Amino acid sequence: DPLQFFYDVVSFQGEGNQSEVEVAIAVPIYQLGAQSDGRGAETSMEARLVLQDDAWFEAASATAHFGPFQRPTVLRTSGQGASLTTFQLTSATRAGDYQIAAAVRDAATRKIGIYRRNIAIDSYTSPNLMISDLKLASQITPTIRKRGPFIRNGLEIVPNPTRAFPGNHLVHVYYELYNL
Repeated sequence: DPLQFFYDVVSFQGEGNQSEVEVAIAVPIYQLGAQSDGRGAETSMEARLVLQDDAWFEAASATAHFGPFQRPTVLRTSGQGASLTTFQLTSATRAGDYQIAAAVRDAATRKIGIYRRNIAIDSYTSPNLMISDLKLASQITPTIRKRGPFIRNGLEIVPNPTRAFPGNHLVHVYYELYNL
């Protein structure tokens, strides 16, 4: 079975003429098998992001290792109420139309998931008022940390690539305004 995951793509103003592209990924924990399968109590994820232009040349990419993650103790076959492990990849590219591919591989089960789609990356170089993409988040909190997986402009922004929010939880949205 392929590894299924949720993902969300947003872009922000980057350095110079570049746009910064963030891909948030959430993997349901039940897909990582169980400790009882003999593949260990922990696993990790390898993730890759690739943006290709219309001539299929690589315009940007990012690769990262995430983990270790605790594997479930009991095998589950359903995502009903399942916990997620969330991480993100970041890369920079020029504005334009691309095909984006996000791939994730679980080290323990060796399952691989790949999603591809077309995407338009905005240019944030105009002198006019501009807004970034909207990033849906599970939580946004101020932080003094300068670096970390979800740190941006003094905030820890935990992405919610599932885009699902329980009825009794707040919906957090992060965006940036440029050229005020």
